[in-house]
Amino acid sequence: MSTFKRETRFAISASPAFDSTGRVAFKVFDKKTGTVLAKAMTKERATVYLKEAKSVERQPFQALKNMIMALNIHPWENSNLDDIRLAAAELVRGK
Repeated sequence: MSTFKRETRFAISASPAFDSTGRVAFKVFDKKTGTVLAKAMTKERATVYLKEAKSVERQPFQALKNMIMALNIHPWENSNLDDIRLAAAELVRGK
């Protein structure tokens, strides 16, 4: 039995930080459009962001529509993970 490994849409890249500390910043971005979903200073945090974006990618169309609607009701109450879910859902849905 062969296993099919699906290509994911989101990835992490490392780049020098924009401040003068010389640290490395990580970005979670959409490979298709190049849109940056989130920036993180640690690889662990970037991995959490990537996991959230990938979980949104597997949702059916109606679930994405409901998620976008729910997260847009009170955007000031959204956490960082909610903002990443919203951005990923809008990219996957094509909005």
